[in-house]
Amino acid sequence: MKKAVFLLAAALFTTGAVQAQKTIFGIKAGANLSNIVGSDAPDANKLKLGGLGGLLVNFPASPNGFLSIQPELLYSMKGTSRNEGTSKSTIHYLDVPVLARLDLEGPFLVLGPQANILLTSNSGRGSYRPVNFGATAGVGYQSETGLNFELRYNRDVTSMMEDNGNITLHKYNSVIQAQVGYLFLGSDNPSFNRARRNRSRY
Repeated sequence: MKKAVFLLAAALFTTGAVQAQKTIFGIKAGANLSNIVGSDAPDANKLKLGGLGGLLVNFPASPNGFLSIQPELLYSMKGTSRNEGTSKSTIHYLDVPVLARLDLEGPFLVLGPQANILLTSNSGRGSYRPVNFGATAGVGYQSETGLNFELRYNRDVTSMMEDNGNITLHKYNSVIQAQVGYLFLGSDNPSFNRARRNRSRY
């Protein structure tokens, strides 16, 4: 399953590279407020602060360029805290969201599925699933300089824990993200939306 996720991500990024004249690349960083929720998660779990950062590629999915597909590769620190923050569980993931993005001449919306690939945690790999899946949605603002700001929420839809025999443990990552990004629009296309209209002609 992990191999399939990597192949999907590689295919999406390769597609963007092949469509070089139509593709916009970017970087982003930000902060997570994460928790572990679900019927099997302890009630004492509280939000924990972590970091995120990574790369994205954006290419058009409509003739006018306002609808686009945006796959990303993001390092993301998740987990939870307990006992008034004195005890923390930090889980490190490589997140692979594949988003539909709708640009509204400044404001934008993103929505799509996400694969979460386990890297490690402060207690080792433990009984966490090596790959689980979720969904993400967000709103943001895109400036003409390439800088953008986004508020995003993502949550697992499959359990983050390995099954215990025939029993599925219902524990899920729940994450609020504040992101700052930069799109490399090029000096000849200072406006993101104008860049989209220009590139859709090719």
